Amino acid sequence: MRVIVSSVVALAATGCFYVDPINERPSAEIVRDNVDLPHRGEVAQVHARYDDPDGDPVRIGWSALACGAGGLDCDAVPFQTGTTSLFTVVVPYIRADGTTVGAVRMLLDVADRWNAQARPEQQLVIDVVDHAPTVEVQTSGRQIDNHYPVTVPIRVAAMFSDLDSGDDVTLTWKLFPAAGSRPETTTWEAWPGPPTTGLEEMKLIPDVGGNWTVRVTAVDGQGEMTVTDRVIDVREDAPPCIGALDPGTADATIIVDAPRRFAVLSVDDDINVYPAPSSNDEFLRAATFAWALASPATGGALEPVVGLGTSDLVIDPANYQPGDTLDVRVEIGDAIVRPLPCDPASPTCSVNGSTCMQRQTWHLEIR
Repeated sequence: MRVIVSSVVALAATGCFYVDPINERPSAEIVRDNVDLPHRGEVAQVHARYDDPDGDPVRIGWSALACGAGGLDCDAVPFQTGTTSLFTVVVPYIRADGTTVGAVRMLLDVADRWNAQARPEQQLVIDVVDHAPTVEVQTSGRQIDNHYPVTVPIRVAAMFSDLDSGDDVTLTWKLFPAAGSRPETTTWEAWPGPPTTGLEEMKLIPDVGGNWTVRVTAVDGQGEMTVTDRVIDVREDAPPCIGALDPGTADATIIVDAPRRFAVLSVDDDINVYPAPSSNDEFLRAATFAWALASPATGGALEPVVGLGTSDLVIDPANYQPGDTLDVRVEIGDAIVRPLPCDPASPTCSVNGSTCMQRQTWHLEIR
């Protein structure tokens, strides 16, 4: 637009006339201040660079439109406007039609005091970057020194979210078993229970020891993907260990002149423990006890105490003669049959030659 304001003034003395100058349009361009493309919910900032050849003051008008990908299908109504050189907006998440914002179109209008507008109208499309979904994978269950025993349920939980509001996230699970595992003896299924927003859970019952890897792939509505691996250390069921005893493990002969209780007070194990867990415990089971007794009636040989599977045995001196000597022995066990490698005459025994004992023997004298 060119504005021409003319007036002719007769100058009789000189024979000249005067014409007002032609008004020039201002020029303008949009300069982007952000180097990186913004995510939804982040700031996008631009400023206007302009010039008026006539030195006239200018007015500035900004409009920001939420659009689809590539700046297409923009909303008719701006989500933000401005009138200063610097224009800062917060990128919205959702467009008017409920779809996700894929770009922001900036419109700049610059005009001088005569309403001469910069042409062409300045536009800048800023693409919006989609957030990748976030996933955190955790495990819980019967954990001992950062590992899990075989045959015990492991709860694998994936907590997920996406900073892009309204962006649906879909999870895909994949299990990489340890070497030697068989599908028919492994449990890998959804953990029972009602669904929870932002959480999915799986149940793993491993059948062999080793490294088991769970891979969770999260994909949002824009195709952004996050892959998270969780390595689970699974170990074979270790032998049970005798914990506290009553009496202790002293080698001296124990004098019995009144009813005396011999007991295993605690058993440490991956799965089979004592004191026994509650019947509805999903992880633990009870340890087993086998008692043997050597007395004059057995000719000094250790013989099993049939039918006694409890954690204690009571010796009543009334059943013996003063001076009789006895040996009382207990051996503990778990779900795995583990023949003890020690000599039967050995008062204690460890299946793997460690300080973890499965046998204890007391030597008694009746008084």
